[in-house]
Amino acid sequence: MKVERIVLGFAVVVVGVVWFLVNVGVMPAFKAQELWRYWPLLLVLWGVLLLFGKGSSASGCLVALLVIALFFGGFFAVFFPVFQGPSDAVSEIDFLLSEGIEEYRLDLTHHAGDFYLRGHEGTHLLQARLHAYPEPQFTEEVKGRVSEIKISDEPRSWKPGNRLSRWELSLAETVPGEIILRTGATRAELDLSALAVQALTIKAGAGDISIWLGRTDIDVAIESGAGSITVYVPAETGVRVQASGGLLSVKGEDARIISIGDRLYESRNLDAKTALANIHITAGAGSLTLKDAK
Repeated sequence: MKVERIVLGFAVVVVGVVWFLVNVGVMPAFKAQELWRYWPLLLVLWGVLLLFGKGSSASGCLVALLVIALFFGGFFAVFFPVFQGPSDAVSEIDFLLSEGIEEYRLDLTHHAGDFYLRGHEGTHLLQARLHAYPEPQFTEEVKGRVSEIKISDEPRSWKPGNRLSRWELSLAETVPGEIILRTGATRAELDLSALAVQALTIKAGAGDISIWLGRTDIDVAIESGAGSITVYVPAETGVRVQASGGLLSVKGEDARIISIGDRLYESRNLDAKTALANIHITAGAGSLTLKDAK
């Protein structure tokens, strides 16, 4: 049995199994994306088979099949946390809206899992409920009238309990600010409809991202490897979009967005809008869909 056929067959089996789990709803698509970073293991398997699976004899085939069985078992035993949901460990964070604070800068590093952001009324600048293990790190530094808050997941490790994380964040509606989100394979929902966010930067590996724009001016910059991005646009807000990426499709008919040039789009009757959202998106593959926020 040739080594090339074994490795190719193994790769086809893995892709087929993952694809099946996604189709039947056992594994969300954004979690399946997380597996892609383990592709070098195929090279490891190839090397092992070159060492122990030479020849076409019965013993050689038996050794090759044994190696595949051990590899399969080890793969799912070690990396099973990738399929698991958010950790049971919960961290709750509250940052009060201190006197003199007029703006915020929120810098977030979220590795993989679920991410939710919305607004709230009250005396808290930020409230966060983080389901993650190990516990995410967070700091706050006040520079003049600006509160700079950083929250970061621990780097992925080989620990058995290292699972996907689920972040739930809530920001003060009346305070303007900037949000920077770095994330991997993620399902994210950012509801900015009641917030005064002036700038939003998202750097994502893959996943499904939904953004509800508000009724204030905002600059949005998105870098994504692959995935689906949906932006909900209020009737009062106009949109300008600049898109780049070889396999990125843009749809905006539902939100009355029209093409005005090479990968350039904007709202109909843009001059009549009371707010403007400038969106610049760069993606290797996937889709950007703009919808009417009803």
